[in-house]
Amino acid sequence: MKRLNRKVVSLLVLIIACIALLPVGVMATDNEVIVKNTPTSVPQEQTLQTLVVLNHDAKIEGRVTDVVFVYNGDVELTSTSKTGVVVVLGGHVQQQNGAYVEDGVAEVTFDNALLNNSLLALVVVAGLWVVRLTLSLIFVVLPVLLALALRDRLEKPVAFLRIAIARTGAVGMVVLVGGLGISLMLALSLLGAPIALLFIIVLLLLFAAGYTVVSFHVGKMIAGDRPFSNGVWRPTFLGAVAIVAMSNIPLFGGILLLLVISLSIGISTVWLWQWKARR
Repeated sequence: MKRLNRKVVSLLVLIIACIALLPVGVMATDNEVIVKNTPTSVPQEQTLQTLVVLNHDAKIEGRVTDVVFVYNGDVELTSTSKTGVVVVLGGHVQQQNGAYVEDGVAEVTFDNALLNNSLLALVVVAGLWVVRLTLSLIFVVLPVLLALALRDRLEKPVAFLRIAIARTGAVGMVVLVGGLGISLMLALSLLGAPIALLFIIVLLLLFAAGYTVVSFHVGKMIAGDRPFSNGVWRPTFLGAVAIVAMSNIPLFGGILLLLVISLSIGISTVWLWQWKARR
């Protein structure tokens, strides 16, 4: 097993070297390690440690003790060949009777199905990354813009959030679950779908306004009495960046995001309730 691990490490190092040296053409060292991008043959009387062939075929009649690596080409192992690990990417292995392979053969063919599946997986991963990046930017830019618009109006909801954070979160959770439940039931009927959409929009507006308050509060807590805490946009920006950064932590981030959503909707609901009571 240790010998096989050493071969795998050697192979990875050689692959990196090949990629770096590929534009040059051919690199060949002593008879221990050979790297080529031309058709290559190892005669019966020759012994190598490692053979790497790029974009061409290889024929092994002799002995390669560690690794045979061929990219975009085929490998022919004759009856007199003796090899360690044989790895072929984008080609096939032709093994005659009597050919001895000590540690196994790995063959990956780049057919249409593999390319299509790989491309689909790449598109999905890239799409998820773009969506995640876009949401992160929105979660930072939106509260800053709203903070600049609200300015002094943030002080009262922030003061309430400081003294009743648990109650605010509970109110937000009730409103969130209730709003989503009503929206789901309304969405099941054709006539109720527009009303369900209206409920979702209201929840989003409550979240946007409340998230600005929460970001401002978190930024104030982080900045403390430092000069950076002056004004409204800088602590809001600092708090939003901190929330987004911590929300990307696996498991903990999901719990934190749910807490932030509950607090945001809760503080907006209380804010509107107090405003209506004053009127």
